[in-house]
Amino acid sequence: MFAITPNSFSKFLNSINTFLIIITVVLFIIAGVLIVLLENDYYQGISFKIMFIHVPAAWLSLMLFFSIGVSSIIGLVFKSPTSFTIARAISPIGLLMSIIVLITGSIWGNLTWHLLGVGCASYFNAYLSFYLFWPSFIAFFIRTFPKSRFCSLDSCNNRFGEPSYS
Repeated sequence: MFAITPNSFSKFLNSINTFLIIITVVLFIIAGVLIVLLENDYYQGISFKIMFIHVPAAWLSLMLFFSIGVSSIIGLVFKSPTSFTIARAISPIGLLMSIIVLITGSIWGNLTWHLLGVGCASYFNAYLSFYLFWPSFIAFFIRTFPKSRFCSLDSCNNRFGEPSYS
């Protein structure tokens, strides 16, 4: 039986890490050069170029949110701790993509219709993803920094004037 353990998964990712970084940097450079050299649109001018960032970020945000759900369901059904680790690792990336979607959509809406905050029709999905990513992102920091006074229950009790019983 083949089981993916956190140790074997980490070894696999470490073995392909430098290759993926090089490929990513090369593709980002090629995409940036192609976007800069692309001719402006007749109607929208230069503002349509932001769609080359906005649309992939929107797709990636929704795909990552779906991946968190699938990974969490796999973790609940098969009791796999690796699935929950993967879901926690995806969360900050999904939050970043949601933020990029909201910012680029606002910029494009402002350039196109001269209204800030008006973007494409998928804005509701971006806001929904943004607000659904926040709890898992905060949980990531609580688990990463458990000794910090930022998120500890003791500091929350003291902040709101309730006595601490610890």
